[in-house]
Amino acid sequence: MTTPQGRVIVTGAAGKLGRAVIESLQAAGHAVTGIDLRIPDESPVPIRVGSLLDREAAYDLLEGGNTLVHLANHPNFSLGDAQRVFNENVAMDMNVFQAALELGFRKIVFSSSIQVFSGEGDRGRSAGFDLPYLPADSDYPPRPGNPYALSKQAGEVLLQYFAERGIEEAIAVRFPYLVSPEDAQERLTRPHRGHGRRNELHSFLLLPDAGSLVRCLLSATLPGFRTYFVAARANFRGATVAELVASDYPGVPVRGNPAEWQGLTDLRRVTDETGWEPSC
Repeated sequence: MTTPQGRVIVTGAAGKLGRAVIESLQAAGHAVTGIDLRIPDESPVPIRVGSLLDREAAYDLLEGGNTLVHLANHPNFSLGDAQRVFNENVAMDMNVFQAALELGFRKIVFSSSIQVFSGEGDRGRSAGFDLPYLPADSDYPPRPGNPYALSKQAGEVLLQYFAERGIEEAIAVRFPYLVSPEDAQERLTRPHRGHGRRNELHSFLLLPDAGSLVRCLLSATLPGFRTYFVAARANFRGATVAELVASDYPGVPVRGNPAEWQGLTDLRRVTDETGWEPSC
């Protein structure tokens, strides 16, 4: 493990994930600067305002950092504009990754998505394939089902490219649905079949846990490129793991005994390599 050093640049600082990450990093003693299109009403850290779609501006916005936490992208496909969502997400990724490399950054954490492998379709269309095996893990092969998911896969490929060209540590985190503890509690106390998506494992992650994960990723030494899929052990269906496997995933190959799993996601790699575990 390493101690906090240098300055962390967090893009998408005004978003819900950005705020959770900044709070966690500050508590651990990191010096943090945020980047966003606007300054939030209250920010505990300096915020630089600018667009990461501007390739030249990206250099100025990242100046002075040595670690990048890149969260700034369109968060889903709700815009319904395939070209805009894909093109702008990938342009932002390329601009900040290239600037980080040239400015001498040593570490990048990139916010990817569960949709890289879930096959979640656009405009409500259901996925037309099944999961490869259970429990889910960080080795799931990509299977994007909409332009947003495709942009996240492209971001992962870009990050691996930059890891091979000078970024010492490059980590893509495939986040599931991110939710506040209050909203999660409300859903968990009234679970039903409409909560969550089957090919997304009815999964979620509390925002404070997402923040603590990024803190652990920055504290650990993780050379090269790697991808993690993380989720809470609980699920929005409120069912046991064995019940979910039997009711929602018949025919999906199972590795081990579901009655012995803590959740539908195998977290052993991220826990072994960073010490992080979800709170629920």
